[in-house]
Amino acid sequence: MAGTYEEFAKFIRGDLRSVYKPLNRDKNEIRRVMLFGEKQRSADIECSMETYSLDTVDEEGAVAYTALSYAWGDPHDIEYIWIKNFSDANTWQLFPITKNLCDFLRHARRKRQSIWLWADQICINQGDNEEKSSQIRLMGKIFQRASSVCCWLGKVNNATYLAVRLLEIITAGPESYNLIKEDHLRAILELLNRSWWSRLWVAQEVILARSVTLVCGKYNIPLLDLMSAWDPFHLQGKFAARLDLEGNGIDLERFDSWLVENVAGRLTMVTRFMRTAIHDSVDNLPLALDCLRGLECSDPRDKVYGALGIYAEFANSIRVDYSASLREVYTWAAIDIIRQSRSLDLITLATIPSVQLRHPETPSWVPDWRAPEEGPQGKGWRMALAGYQFSLGGLRLHESRLFNACGSLALNCTLVDGFTLRTDAIILDEITVLGAQGCTFDNQPSRESFEPWSKSLEQWAKSVQFDSYQLYPRGPSNHEAFLSTISRDMQEEDGSLVRMTEETHARISMDRLVPFSDYNADDEVKDTKDFRLFHSNRFYSSMVNVRLCRFSKGYVSQVPESAELGDVVCILGGARLPYLLRHIEDNEHTSTDDIDKPTKVFRLIGPCFVFGAMDGEAVVEDHCVESIDLV
Repeated sequence: MAGTYEEFAKFIRGDLRSVYKPLNRDKNEIRRVMLFGEKQRSADIECSMETYSLDTVDEEGAVAYTALSYAWGDPHDIEYIWIKNFSDANTWQLFPITKNLCDFLRHARRKRQSIWLWADQICINQGDNEEKSSQIRLMGKIFQRASSVCCWLGKVNNATYLAVRLLEIITAGPESYNLIKEDHLRAILELLNRSWWSRLWVAQEVILARSVTLVCGKYNIPLLDLMSAWDPFHLQGKFAARLDLEGNGIDLERFDSWLVENVAGRLTMVTRFMRTAIHDSVDNLPLALDCLRGLECSDPRDKVYGALGIYAEFANSIRVDYSASLREVYTWAAIDIIRQSRSLDLITLATIPSVQLRHPETPSWVPDWRAPEEGPQGKGWRMALAGYQFSLGGLRLHESRLFNACGSLALNCTLVDGFTLRTDAIILDEITVLGAQGCTFDNQPSRESFEPWSKSLEQWAKSVQFDSYQLYPRGPSNHEAFLSTISRDMQEEDGSLVRMTEETHARISMDRLVPFSDYNADDEVKDTKDFRLFHSNRFYSSMVNVRLCRFSKGYVSQVPESAELGDVVCILGGARLPYLLRHIEDNEHTSTDDIDKPTKVFRLIGPCFVFGAMDGEAVVEDHCVESIDLV
């Protein structure tokens, strides 16, 4: 029975007391839906609802219902089902749901047999913000306690059979790859482009589930089977199987590129990270939120709420309130994470993507989770600085963090006026010379793209007035400071990022960098360890979307490309990186403050690499610690 969006919107704002029985929060109550078996194929869908405590579990800790993971679909495409009134079993009421959910209910309905389901669109009163807020806190448990999770991809079409057949072929191994046709690849692209894969809530629903089955019409695909087959197929597709596939006329370059960027690949990365990383550490929550940035949700507040179920231990301390503004939700989440982690590292995530992509109402120190995903170079730089790294299976934490600029300067911050972060800081220096911008391309240097990268390197050295014989403020030569700065003092070793060693510093000098920037060097030169190091990802990626600068005391730094003359670099209490700040104004303290002088007010520009200040050196010296405000 079809309906309109206007009817749906009116319904969820209307009087639902006849449908929804109040929930007892003390008992962790939810609602589950009984989908009645069909009496005849054309019959309307009939359901009833009952309240159910998540504390009621079987011997294996499961609750008797199947949780549904699905995309709501077009809110303007509405159909009606019948639901029994909880107060009168003989009375039925029409209930509007989106067509995609209705399609699933028709698919799942069985002859003369009822089944228990949980679907948020029905089981949560969408017109009650207070109930929505309380149920969001239980979302992790809802999927964790469910006997199974069904992921509804939508109705079957002509391509579905070919997509399922491709999964069977790649599961059989490389010896079967010669059976793959281009139609198979087009079919799998269609399947993986369905809206379910781009849902933000999917990560939580899949990660916490006991068992996950993808359902597309009549086809059921266990998610673990898909994931285990997908990676070997992708890797083999780049090597041994490439000839077989190319012989079938398949454009593998285009297909491989799509595999890296498609939403299914991103979901796989997020899922693997969540399943292998440490779940009981709040340090992981900022990374989880950042990984989910590119996934979609209808309410931008869910960019925060959508990951809380994975970190159930901390969900109760982060406020969930659908009556709060977006600015309040993001700020509350940021300050709660900072307090629990006893670290200011979260603010690194607030500065990338660039300031131009941020919403103007969001405080500069608060991550704007709505901003689109950035390129891989910027993400790699930020996560490496914050202590994370990419690996073949996804993301993982370093065993030890690479930098500790704050040294012994501990976190000491408070929230002022609801949105201003007041924190201890050491104002280290001010930019007096601003160098040329680095590269803006994202790909590894090639014969076509390496020349501008090489020129950028030479421009950087000239633009900050480097003199190879001049001493750096802390003793080493300028060329050592320059080399450490352009690489952020990191190199790759056995697939991990580590601090650059003294041996590396001694082996590569400024005089040798310029010859090594020649992409057309002969094979003997290319085979040297120095050449391979110079052309590694660590060097070229570290120059993307940043610029070099000098401070008044002679420090050299890599700073965000939006840096300006007069910006200051600060060491903040509890922050492992130095940060570039822009002075805005001074605030007069109220009479309740014990500080006599005004507080300096700054806007956060971004993290920076300051050679000679990355390991707490500035805190050891006699620098003045003062209180500043970040707005």
